[in-house]
Amino acid sequence: MARYDAAGCPLPTNLLEAAAWHFAIVATCRKCGAEGVFDPHALWNLFERKGWDVGIRSVAYRLRCRRCGAGAFVSWSKDKAATVQLPMPDPRKWKQALNRLRS
Repeated sequence: MARYDAAGCPLPTNLLEAAAWHFAIVATCRKCGAEGVFDPHALWNLFERKGWDVGIRSVAYRLRCRRCGAGAFVSWSKDKAATVQLPMPDPRKWKQALNRLRS
């Protein structure tokens, strides 16, 4: 279920909503401050393939810094471009997921 900010804009609560609404996922290291920006479609695909929970809070527990190995803070952005490359989902699988979201 989506949340909304004060201006009435939707805020994603999971990776599927972030991908459907074109929010990039930004992971910032808790220790060294390194930042990685993920394409939400590709990150959703990774979590679906692994069978992991796609909730935004659960994503933070799975992501680790490449430099120091510490955990990450997870947020989203409409303005940032992806810096981390992951395989994109199969178009048929992606359309099925969107249909589940819309129903």
